[in-house]
Amino acid sequence: LRRYLRAIGYCADGWGMGRNLGERSVGADGARLLAAIERMAARTGQPVALVGISLGGVMARIAARRMPELVRSVVTVSAPFAGPLDGMPIWPVYRHVLGIDANDQTVVSLLEEAAAPSPVPATAIWSAQDGLVGGAICHDDHCRAIEVRSSHLWVQFNPDVLRDKLSRTLKIKNDILTKIYGAAPLDFDEIYEKALAWGRRMEQMLGDAFLEIDEAVRSGKNVLFEGAQAT
Repeated sequence: LRRYLRAIGYCADGWGMGRNLGERSVGADGARLLAAIERMAARTGQPVALVGISLGGVMARIAARRMPELVRSVVTVSAPFAGPLDGMPIWPVYRHVLGIDANDQTVVSLLEEAAAPSPVPATAIWSAQDGLVGGAICHDDHCRAIEVRSSHLWVQFNPDVLRDKLSRTLKIKNDILTKIYGAAPLDFDEIYEKALAWGRRMEQMLGDAFLEIDEAVRSGKNVLFEGAQAT
């Protein structure tokens, strides 16, 4: 996703905090995330557009509420910001990995903050076929909602999502190129096809681990889980 955004002229950075493990990653009250946004805004001299996937989208909405002067817009992808966490099919995994209680008042307050209408333009990309967090809590009536047909893990790779993002961002970039620099506009079809080709190359390296794990467990095989730093 960052490579695609850079290809159409954006200064796209990751958040620099590794795997998203909630407070363990972003710090108490999201301090490290807020500091990262401040640094990027200072470096570029303009507000930052936040793109958050799943739990990252919830955090992005909270960050936008706390520093709207530094955030231009928020795009969430399969982010369960509009409903209770313990209603998600994958909630038992979240609870175990993140070590949080859905009834903890701090957690409840954070979710209420994320669910409140955004002070900056917000877009929620969601799927009714999302079997992990449930698509119904990934959008609301206070933001632009884009529904795509996809599982939770594949929404950001959906060509419809790519086309929508490209059509909106390319208009802004072409206005800058033509009206300010007097340059020729970028061609939508050329960039779209190039990005699709990147997606096809990446697709060969990706798979649905949930199906493979389920098949292995059902057949009585031992399953070893290993993530970053062998966690």
